[in-house]
Amino acid sequence: MCLYGLFLTTGKGHGTRKAIVAGAVNAVTSAQMALAGINSAIPVDEVIDAMRRIGADMSDTLKETARGGLATTRTALEVKNRLKM
Repeated sequence: MCLYGLFLTTGKGHGTRKAIVAGAVNAVTSAQMALAGINSAIPVDEVIDAMRRIGADMSDTLKETARGGLATTRTALEVKNRLKM
């Protein structure tokens, strides 16, 4: 099992209550913005394409992944060791 990013420290990854609540809050906020008629100046497809390109060009050590970001903190590494990952 591989855990990535912020939810690595929970020991369960994105299936935790914390992760599910974070996703739900994001969904509600996005729905409220859409219903309020807030439009992005840049179409979503262009944003996604740009983010994909930037992500592909970035070093893994700069990303919020198992090899960078919060996953490399002392606490996250202790959790990883406890889980024997």
